[in-house]
Amino acid sequence: MSASATRSIGGGFPDALPKLTASPRGAAQSSVFSNGVFPTESYATSCARPARALGDRVPRHAPLIARARAGFVGTARASTRATACTSTRATACTTCRAWVAPSLGTGPSAPAIIEAVERAFGRSTLAAMRTDPPPAPWATIIAHYPRERGTLVLRGSAASLDWNRDKLPDRFEGDTSTFHISVPHGECIETKLVRSDGAWMVGVNVVIGAGEKLALHPSFDHPDGSLRAPVTLEVPGYGALTYRVMLPPGYSEQTSCRYPVVYAQDGQALWSDESDPFGVWRLDRVLDALWDVRALDELIVVSIDTRDRRLERLAPVQDADHPGPAGGAAHLHAIVSVLKPTIDRELRTQPDRASTALLGSSMGGLFSFWAAWSRPDVFGAAMCLSPSFWWADRWALRHVSRAICPAPRPHLYLDSGAAASEHESQGGTRDGMHHTRAVYRALRAHCYEPGEDLHVLAFTGHDHDASSWAARIAVPLQLLFPRPL
Repeated sequence: MSASATRSIGGGFPDALPKLTASPRGAAQSSVFSNGVFPTESYATSCARPARALGDRVPRHAPLIARARAGFVGTARASTRATACTSTRATACTTCRAWVAPSLGTGPSAPAIIEAVERAFGRSTLAAMRTDPPPAPWATIIAHYPRERGTLVLRGSAASLDWNRDKLPDRFEGDTSTFHISVPHGECIETKLVRSDGAWMVGVNVVIGAGEKLALHPSFDHPDGSLRAPVTLEVPGYGALTYRVMLPPGYSEQTSCRYPVVYAQDGQALWSDESDPFGVWRLDRVLDALWDVRALDELIVVSIDTRDRRLERLAPVQDADHPGPAGGAAHLHAIVSVLKPTIDRELRTQPDRASTALLGSSMGGLFSFWAAWSRPDVFGAAMCLSPSFWWADRWALRHVSRAICPAPRPHLYLDSGAAASEHESQGGTRDGMHHTRAVYRALRAHCYEPGEDLHVLAFTGHDHDASSWAARIAVPLQLLFPRPL
């Protein structure tokens, strides 16, 4: 607003401003303006977009409104806040340049009030009031990092930030640093945390928009997760159980954090340094890529080697076409009674069921589904890729259909490829998709809700193999362990 306009507003109120008389309902409309309240949405706003509430206060324009009171209101001066307009929405129109609140009834219209203001102060003054952009909102970054490892500053690409100059925290309490950044409406900025020793936070730049709040647990020393060497446990009545652990990048730095855990079957085919005749997933690379862009919550993956006696270990029941014992119950007991207590004792885990999940494909997917269904007190979720629901003449389907739904229910992810599989007698069955859909219908009968605690997906062009599972494992990981924003 120009200096001359400001002086005009600060001067005496012109006597020429017409007195507008309101009817009883119109008095409510006038009292909105008489109480020093004025709509502030720009007149460039489309008619289809709701404007800001009529009750929004505008301190900057208070002098104008205060002087407008006497001229506008007339009989409405006696109105109290109790009779003020109860409608909180209005519509801005670029054609009529008026504010319309249909529920206000009769009385001096918004165009009449605007016309009076224009005559009193000039069109340029009112135009400036209409088009002045609202103040930029604040974006907030809350960073959690152990104070003994260093303090944090922020750098970035906004007017209030610079890539070569530090912004100190606006608030610092314990291990938490809070930064407020002014970001124009509808825009976003790039930022990054820097530790006191000059180290930059690993991963891509943080992008944050106007009005957003983002919580970070940054890592500075390790850009990728850490895959440990195999460890073997001797389990009475079961034999040797070999496992490996993948730790997230921030594990060694965020010493006060505890992490959810995923227990994955077929560990011999999961990691980049493994060799399996049926292919490997390279899960470590998938996890690192998701963590780099902050699309996945940091978690611990425990892989279980099942190369020896695989069908026996993963089968919940016997199958007439595959002779041999069903050792799924013993495998589940070894995980629950020996492996999980060991992991919870040696690592900083979140041991509760809501933070403990299973992962598997093919027979590993069938086992993961059955284990979560059987022990929902231990496992809160299962990610089952191409689960072998055909096993034992669709035993899993009959089991789910006849059983009582577990309480609490585990969160389930089921999927299948949509390409014909050479492992099936009928090529049109598409990676057992019809079996998976049958289980889906049985779960719906148990009141599972798609999109909430049940996800069932199909992937075109995907076969029943490691490369297909590697290509889509990022989907269930993000569905079940999204990065908190």
